[in-house]
Amino acid sequence: MTDDAIKKALERQMREQVEQGQNPSQPSEAAADAPQTLATDAKAGDVDNVQSNSAPQDLGLRGTSIEWRDDDGVKRTQTARLALPKGQGRGLLVTDQSSNLSTHFDLLRTKVLQVMAEKGWRTLGVLSATHGEGKTTTAANLALSIAKLPNQTALLLDLDLRRPGLLTTLGLEPKWGLDDWLAGACEFGNTLFSPAIDHLVVTGPKSPISRSAEALASNRMIRQLAELRDRYPDRFIIVDMPAVLASDDALTLMPKIDCFLMVVAAGQSTNQQVLECRKMVPRDRFLGSVLNKSSH
Repeated sequence: MTDDAIKKALERQMREQVEQGQNPSQPSEAAADAPQTLATDAKAGDVDNVQSNSAPQDLGLRGTSIEWRDDDGVKRTQTARLALPKGQGRGLLVTDQSSNLSTHFDLLRTKVLQVMAEKGWRTLGVLSATHGEGKTTTAANLALSIAKLPNQTALLLDLDLRRPGLLTTLGLEPKWGLDDWLAGACEFGNTLFSPAIDHLVVTGPKSPISRSAEALASNRMIRQLAELRDRYPDRFIIVDMPAVLASDDALTLMPKIDCFLMVVAAGQSTNQQVLECRKMVPRDRFLGSVLNKSSH
């Protein structure tokens, strides 16, 4: 799917929202408790801010990880499907498409993808200044929102190697993780799985990885990220990145990511921490900020 086609699809979706009585540029009245927007000086444009607190979905288990080549010669992967355990997931995924939170993530998705399509970008890093600000929640729900689009797929990639939290937060226990792949115990394709949601693929470490900066800078990781980015033209990669001020891991990873979205937890990070984090993100590839955990 070409970038022009992506933009046309997004514009068509926004027209449909208008026809259905939705305002694509403003939240509904039910969004009174939605987070506020943080203004930025990014040329790419700011994005809306969202929260996630809905109940998880109980999903089925089936499938194995296999690869094949289409008639056009493109190598494809069928990923294993793992259950999202009932009562777990900590409300991470917003699965009710009629909810106000789902609408906010859809608006965020539309704005982000419009900029990415215009720039030819395929990878988005979701980061924060410190731990616990909600970057994993934002990354997961943004990936889920992208996966709802026709002819689009999303790969959700946890590269917070020192403090991996995506698989644990989802309550999932895949057989293989990125830690196994980095140790040479499996192929990268063995680490990919779908939480029984069409067009969404997830991978990440099961356990913390020592010497994480070295792993992120390795030729093996560089080649794999480039292959993931270039293999499918209809796939967007959402990366749950390390906290920027916690180590040099995020700085090591930044040159390999196209653009960035910063999550700021209200009342958690200090203004100085937010400013320090913002200065470390390449200005020409910074999309904007998401204010999380706001009660206003």
